[in-house]
Amino acid sequence: MKNYLYFLIGIAVVFALLTSETENSGGTPGAKTGSPGDGGNTCTQCHTGTAITQTGWITSNIPVEGYTPGQTYTITASGTHNGVVKFGFEATAENNAAAKVGTFVITNSTETKLANNNKSVTHKSAGTTPTGNSKSWSFDWTAPAAGTGNVGFYAAFNAANGNGNTSGDVIYTTMLSVLEYIPPVNGILVNLTGMTPHLGQLFEARLIDKSNQMEVERLVIDEIASASFEILFANITNGSSYWIDFYADHNDNGYYDPIPADHAWRLVINNVAASNNIDFVHNTNFSEIHWKHLYELQFHDMTPHIGQNLEVRLIDQTTMEEAGRTKVESIPSDEFSVFLPYLETGKVYSVNFYADLNGNGLYDAPPADHAWTMELTDVEGDEDDDFFHNTSFTDIGWVYRFTLNASEMNPHLGELFELRLVNQSTLEEVGRVTLDSVVLADFSAMSIGLELNQDYFIDFYADHNGNGIYDAPPADHAWRLELNDVAGDSELNFVHNTNFTDIQWPFTAVEENILDDKVVIYPNPVRDELSVNFNEINMIASGITLFNASGLLIERKSLVVRDESVQFDMSQMKSGLYYLVIEMENGITVSKSIIKL
Repeated sequence: MKNYLYFLIGIAVVFALLTSETENSGGTPGAKTGSPGDGGNTCTQCHTGTAITQTGWITSNIPVEGYTPGQTYTITASGTHNGVVKFGFEATAENNAAAKVGTFVITNSTETKLANNNKSVTHKSAGTTPTGNSKSWSFDWTAPAAGTGNVGFYAAFNAANGNGNTSGDVIYTTMLSVLEYIPPVNGILVNLTGMTPHLGQLFEARLIDKSNQMEVERLVIDEIASASFEILFANITNGSSYWIDFYADHNDNGYYDPIPADHAWRLVINNVAASNNIDFVHNTNFSEIHWKHLYELQFHDMTPHIGQNLEVRLIDQTTMEEAGRTKVESIPSDEFSVFLPYLETGKVYSVNFYADLNGNGLYDAPPADHAWTMELTDVEGDEDDDFFHNTSFTDIGWVYRFTLNASEMNPHLGELFELRLVNQSTLEEVGRVTLDSVVLADFSAMSIGLELNQDYFIDFYADHNGNGIYDAPPADHAWRLELNDVAGDSELNFVHNTNFTDIQWPFTAVEENILDDKVVIYPNPVRDELSVNFNEINMIASGITLFNASGLLIERKSLVVRDESVQFDMSQMKSGLYYLVIEMENGITVSKSIIKL
């Protein structure tokens, strides 16, 4: 996290008071610039009168957007006075703490010289003769280091009348301000304010690509130190659209819990540019962000596989579905880590991974490739594991990824979208993905389950009539593509069209009603304990979630259930309407309304 401090630099250019035939005709004694660092002193300490303020008497070739640290610029001081006989000056540079900054370089050694321990520039005797009523001097100034801040130029001139003493001379001062150029920050900069309720709490944020709903980047602050702070996401692509999900660990248990236990928000930024700024002010308009915890797998002693590809995937042992995967293109060293942001609290995972020892870009059972499996249990938050290279290989039966790149899907924004992979030979479904809502006209949907050398139907639909289930076209819009002779991870491009196909999606409303009859919830209305009983169900329930009437998640249980009861303690909950959503392993869901007395 980077904080940007902006400092005001004052560059004071002061033209020392000069009289004819005095010792100062060869330059000021120094520290007579009128700058704060010189105590405001000018040559009025020797010459009579009061300094007259002018504007525009100092110019430079510093761009309007400001100076670049380390660059050298030309500074010009120009004075005008009717009847002037001789002109003189002194120049210096200071920051807001009155310290001298930057470096002066003499470019006309005939007329100018350094003074005040090289911290200022003044005239020489040969540089005092005006042209008509005016005189100009130029010199270079090398800008100070980054972070010095904005710059002000100050100047004082002595227009001498040449009478041989200090009387009758006129002193002028002037000032010019310039900026320090701050390059735009590439990425998304979020400025958070008003975060006082969360001081000292854990803070996590993640950037999610809306086109494929995959995490791009994650940031962690162990303890919020200030009510105002910034976070920067640098890994963006111009023109893409993102969600920014973040939370403060309000119950202070070290990991994310659904609101209101923790406080969470979602920001949306569409069509990003190279540099983007978002302001966020703390509020109680919380969002349920379905946070996924981060898994770090640290590899050790991987010398035999340096330069080879490595892939890792997490498998939910309850549903046997893949939670997520990652790939390392060319293992960099014998010690490295991979990160998978896919964990959910309370679940158990298999961790499968392999190194492509034979270098063919595909998985081959050991010993052709080296493969291993581990188990991750009792997930409570972010987790990490260590793996030390060994020869206890396991055939992990790797399957490959399919990606559909859909475009021009404007007619289906906001609609449910589902895709499944069907083996053409067996007509068995091998993978499925569900997007609750199409959020972009151009997006990607990814599913896992492809096997080498097999042929697949890619069936997908958009819930155009909005009833939450598949209906044959034209009620819903559905398509079928073919993917043949799979050779590894695969993708197809699809442009929206009206060549619809009835893909006969396998779960119909009739089947859901039959299932609905086999799930008994009692008592309803309920005062204390609610029981969910599964009667004669041959499939497995993967989860049961309790929501309140506003859609706020109250409690979720991940489980394997066959003909048994599950209980929810509702004794401490407020009276009103609640909903139970039961999720089956094959994708069917059952929703029941509950009345709490």
